[in-house]
Amino acid sequence: MTALVPLRVRSHGSLLCGTASPETLVERALALGYTTLALTDRDNLYLAVRFYQVARAHGLKPLLGAELTHGPHSALLLPLDRRGYANLCRLITLRHLDPAFDLASAIGGLADGLHVIVESSGLAASLLAAGVRAAEGVFLGAPAVAGRARARGGLWLGVRGLPAERIRMRERAAASRWLGVPLVATGDCTLATPDQHETHRVAVTAAAGELLERMPPGSFAAREAWLAPPAEWVRRVRATCAGGGVPDAADAALANNAAIAERCRLELDLGTPIFPRAPVPEGETGPGYLLRLGRAGVARRYGRGAGAEGNGAPRGSRPSLRARALGRLEWELGLIERLGFTDYFLLVADIVEFARARGIPTVGRGSGAGSIVAYCLGITNVDPLRYGLYFERFLHPGRRDCPDLDIDLCWQRRDDVIAHVYETYGAEQVAMISTHATLGARSAFRETAKALGVPNARVNALARLVPRSLPRPYLASLLEAADRSRGAVDWREPPLAEALRLAEGLEGAPRHLSIHCGGVVIGDRPLTYYVPLERAAKGIVVTQFEMRAIEAIGLVKMDLLGNRALTTIGECVSLVRRGRGIDVDVESLPDPDQETGRRISSGDTLNAFQLESPAMRNLLRMLEARTLDETIAAVALVRPGPAESGMKEAFCRRHRGLEPASFLHPRLEAVLRGTHGVMLYEEDVMCVAAALTGLPLAEGDQLRRAIAAARSEEELRSLEAGFVARAAAAGVPADAAHAVWRELTRFAGYAFCKAHAAGYGALAYQSAYLKTHFPTEYAVGILNHHAGMYPTWVHVEDLRRQGVTFLAPCARRSAWETTLETSSGGGPAVRVGLSRVTGLATSTGERLVAERARRPFLGLADFLDRARPTLPEAEWLILAGALDWTGRTRPSLLLEARAGVGRWVGRPRPIPALVAPDGAELLPEAAPLASVPELPEFDVADRVRGELKATGLWFAARPLEVLVPAEALRGVTAAAALPDHVGERVRVAGLPCASRRVDTKASGPMLFLTLADSSGLAECVLFPGVYRSYAAATRGQIVCSEGRVDETLGAVTVTVERAEVMLA
Repeated sequence: MTALVPLRVRSHGSLLCGTASPETLVERALALGYTTLALTDRDNLYLAVRFYQVARAHGLKPLLGAELTHGPHSALLLPLDRRGYANLCRLITLRHLDPAFDLASAIGGLADGLHVIVESSGLAASLLAAGVRAAEGVFLGAPAVAGRARARGGLWLGVRGLPAERIRMRERAAASRWLGVPLVATGDCTLATPDQHETHRVAVTAAAGELLERMPPGSFAAREAWLAPPAEWVRRVRATCAGGGVPDAADAALANNAAIAERCRLELDLGTPIFPRAPVPEGETGPGYLLRLGRAGVARRYGRGAGAEGNGAPRGSRPSLRARALGRLEWELGLIERLGFTDYFLLVADIVEFARARGIPTVGRGSGAGSIVAYCLGITNVDPLRYGLYFERFLHPGRRDCPDLDIDLCWQRRDDVIAHVYETYGAEQVAMISTHATLGARSAFRETAKALGVPNARVNALARLVPRSLPRPYLASLLEAADRSRGAVDWREPPLAEALRLAEGLEGAPRHLSIHCGGVVIGDRPLTYYVPLERAAKGIVVTQFEMRAIEAIGLVKMDLLGNRALTTIGECVSLVRRGRGIDVDVESLPDPDQETGRRISSGDTLNAFQLESPAMRNLLRMLEARTLDETIAAVALVRPGPAESGMKEAFCRRHRGLEPASFLHPRLEAVLRGTHGVMLYEEDVMCVAAALTGLPLAEGDQLRRAIAAARSEEELRSLEAGFVARAAAAGVPADAAHAVWRELTRFAGYAFCKAHAAGYGALAYQSAYLKTHFPTEYAVGILNHHAGMYPTWVHVEDLRRQGVTFLAPCARRSAWETTLETSSGGGPAVRVGLSRVTGLATSTGERLVAERARRPFLGLADFLDRARPTLPEAEWLILAGALDWTGRTRPSLLLEARAGVGRWVGRPRPIPALVAPDGAELLPEAAPLASVPELPEFDVADRVRGELKATGLWFAARPLEVLVPAEALRGVTAAAALPDHVGERVRVAGLPCASRRVDTKASGPMLFLTLADSSGLAECVLFPGVYRSYAAATRGQIVCSEGRVDETLGAVTVTVERAEVMLA
C-alpha cells in the first residue's frame, strides 16, 4: 500500500493551537514508521530549525514549510530548495509587515521553488491568474509523466483525508480537471495523539480570550487531526474520496503526495558563520586593516613598555610587555583570519568606536575579554596578559559555534548605537532577535482555568500558589505542597483538577514573541533570505528565530545590552570632573586602594555593581576581599554551585591562610597556584586538562565543554578513559589521573568564565571606588540609573550613612532627574528629581520645568495656574514636600490645591474630604471656598507616611523611629551591632527590603530575609519549620525577628526562631 507523508503538520509553534513540540512529533513519527515528516506551522517558522535538527539527528527527513493565512483563506507552502526557502521567508515576512498584504498576489510574485497547496478552487484560480503555474503531477485517471519529478513546484489542490471533506470532494475533483491543477493528499495533524484534543480546545479558547462553552462550532481542529500511522492516513484519504463520489481521485492524490515528499530537498547549511562585510578604508584589505588597528592599540595600551612581571616572575626575566603583546596580537590575528572572523572583529570594533566617539560608555564582556585583539581595539577593557586570560577559551579551530563579543552600553543611549547599526548595514540586513515566551506551570494554569470558567479573581489568587516550575503530575505536587504548608485550597475540586491536568499539556509551549534584551543580528544580504521577520511589542521588527536558531543557521549575533552600571559610573565621573575639576580614569584606578579595600572587605557594597546582594556581601566578608583580583574571584564564587559543592568556603579558607592549598599532582601547582588549588574558572579546567595530558589549550577547552555537555554516565566514562590514557602517555600515574578527573567533573559544571568575571569584576571595583571617594556624585548616578534588587530607599539610607545629604523634591529647584546641588550648609547635596514623585506625568514635569525657567513660581496658586497639574499630581507633590518653599503647612496646601485646581478648567468644584496619610479625615467634604484657612502641620509620623507614599523615600525622619512605639523597640539589637553578639539570642527590627524563597526538596520552602534599620542591614534565615509558622509576619511593613546570631568566616546571619509584625 502507498504510504502517505503528512504535509500539513502543526507543532505548538502554531501558538495556542498545535499541542506537540518538535521533539514529540519526531518521536511519534519514528514510532509509527515514518521516514519523512513535514512541519508547517501557521504563518511562521518559529520552530523550523529545531525541528530540522531533531529530525536529522534521528534519521527522519524533515520537510520545512508553513501554512500562510489571510482572512478566510490559507495556502500550504513547501520549499523544494534554498531558493524556495528564501521566498517562503519573504512571504511570511510580508504577511506580518505589509498592511496591504494579499495572499494571491504575494504568492504570485514569489512562487518560484515552492509547492503551493490550497483547498479553495476560487483561491486556486486567483493564484493562477497571479502567475503561479499549476504543478506537474498525476491527474485523476492519468498515469504519471516521466521526468516530472524535476519540476520546480507549483500549484496543487489539497485533500486532507477528513470526513468533513467528503461533501466537497466532487467539486474539488472537478476543479482539478477544469483548472488543470493536480490533487495532492496532505493529511492534517494538529495533535500528536488523539488524547490531546481537549488540550487543543482549551488552548484555542485561551487564545481567543473566551470561555470554552461559548466557543462557536468550527473553532477547533477535527478530532481526527492527529499523527496517525501512514496506512491509516491512506485509508482516510481513500474513504474521503470514495465518500465524495470520486474514489479514483485517491490514487492521484497519494501519488502526488509521494512526489512532493521526494521533490522537497531543502538542505539548511547549519553551523557555517555568515559574516557581513565590515567597512574597510579604500585600498586596504580586511586583515591588513585589522592588523593596523591592532598594532595601534598595542602602542596605546602597552606604550609604557613595562616589564612583564606576573605569575611570580621577577622583573626582566621575560621579554618586554609590549613585545609579548605584539606577539600575542599577531598570533590571534592569524587564527582570526584563518577561521574567517576578520569582518566580525572589524564590525564590533566599528560599533564600539561609534559609541566611544560620542561619549557613550561601553565595555565588552564574556569570553571575548580573553582576546588581546579585542583589548587593543578598545572592545574590552581587561588586559588578558595582566589577568592570565586565554584566547582559546574564546576562539579556536575546534569550536563549532560562533563566539560572541558581547557589548554592554549606557542604557540611556543604547538605542543610538543600534540606530547606527541599522544605518551602517541597512534596515533590510539588521533586526532584533526574538525570544519565545513560553508557558510555565503557573501561566499554563492561568490559561486553562480561565478557559474553563474559573473567575478571574480566583484564578489570580490560585495562580500565586502554583510555582512557575512544577513536577508532574501537577495535582499530586500541589496536594503534597498543600499538606506541607497546611494550605486551604482543595486542588481536587473538579474545575481546578481539570485545569491542572490540561495545563500539563501546555507547559513549555510558546505563548508569544518578545524582544531579546540585547540581541541584534546582521546579515550579509537581506535577512529574509535566512529567516522570516515580524513585528513584536512596540512595533519593533524581530526575527522569528530565537537566539539558538539564529546561531544554528550561522547568522552573526551580538548582544548590545543596556547596562545601568556603566551609566551610573559615567554620570559620576562627569559630575566629579565638572564639580571638583578631577578627571577620574576608571580604567586605571589605584589597586589596591586602602579605603576601597576596606569597604569591599566589610561587605559595605550596597549599590555597587555585582556586589550588593546579601550572598555577595557575605562572601566579600568571608573572603576578606580588598583588591581587584579578589573582587574578580568573588564574582566567580558567588553563584549557587560553588556554595553547594563546598568550593566557596574552601577557597575562602585557603585564601585567608586558614588551611593550606593542596594539589592532586605536582603539575597542577603552576596552573592552580593563583586559585589555591581550586578550579574556580573555566580557564582553570581547560589548563588542568592540558597540563596533565599535554593537550593544547584549545583541546583542553573542547574537553571542558564535552564534560559540561555530557548527559549520561556512559558519556563521562568514555571521556574519562580517553583522559586517563592521554595522561598516562604524558607520564601521569593512573590513580592520579582518575583523582584529577573526579575533580574536573566536579568543578566543570560550577567553574565560571574568568574573562567574563574579570570584565564585570572591573566594573564592580570601579563602582566601589567611586562610592568610596565621591559618594555624593555617586548617589546622583544611583538615583538616576540604578535598578538593583533593593528598593531605592535602601540605597538612600545606605548613602546617608556615608554622609550624603538628600534634599526632597522641590517644584522650584528639582529637575526631572536627580541632580547635584549645594546644601544650605555649603556642602554638596543630592536634590531628588521630580521623576521620583508618584503619579507625576512626564508631560506635567516638563511643563513645570519650562514654566519655572520662564519665571519663578510665586506661590501655590501661581504654580497651579501655570504648571497645571491634575489634582492627584498636585497632592503627590505636596505630600513629597515639593511645595514646602511656599511656607505653608502641607494640610493647608492640600486644602488649597483641592479648591484651586478647578480654576484653570473654568469651574469651581466642591472640595473633597481631606484625609491624612494615615487615613484619618482632617476635614469633611466642603463647598468651594473663597479663602483657605491655615491648618496645623502634620506630625512627623504623618509627614513620613506622606513622603513614603509620594516618593518611596523619607526626609522628615526615619520610619522605624516614628512609626513604631519606643517601648516596642526596647531590647532590639541594631543591625550594625550583630557581629558583637555571635552565638547570642537577639531581636532585630527593620523594614523588609529583600527576600528570597527557596524550596527545599525535603521540608518545603524556606526564606532568606533582609531587614533594614537605621544602622544597616540584618540578614535573616527562616528555615522551613519557622517559615511555615511565621510566613505572614515577614510580609509586614516593619518586622521584628528573634533568633540566634551565627557567623561563618566573618559573615553574620540571624537564624530566626520567631517573627512578628510591628507595622502592618
